[in-house]
Amino acid sequence: MLAGATGLLTVLALFDIWDVLRLPIVVALILATALAAAALRDVLPTAIASFHMAAFRPVEVRDYIKLDTGHQGTVESITWREVLLLYLALTHEGNVVRIERDEPSREPAPAGD
Repeated sequence: MLAGATGLLTVLALFDIWDVLRLPIVVALILATALAAAALRDVLPTAIASFHMAAFRPVEVRDYIKLDTGHQGTVESITWREVLLLYLALTHEGNVVRIERDEPSREPAPAGD
């Protein structure tokens, strides 16, 4: 972090020495950041949730979990995009439920979709 700040200050000092206008460069950086954020708005929540799952490991494969939606069962697999749950219910025994990481409150869709 300190190296990045030092590099930024060095570049700004060089711009001042060379009489380069900083405002157009700052505006271009702001616009590029806004465009990147708009382009990544669908991917970013999944990436953050994946980082959280990797760092804190709230569930592991073969853990038994019960969701607020009523689904319950054993975690079959955990990928960067979703958690697959072996759904145990009297009417749906053996079904696999896909739980998307970026929409945890949404009703999970069956894996066969």
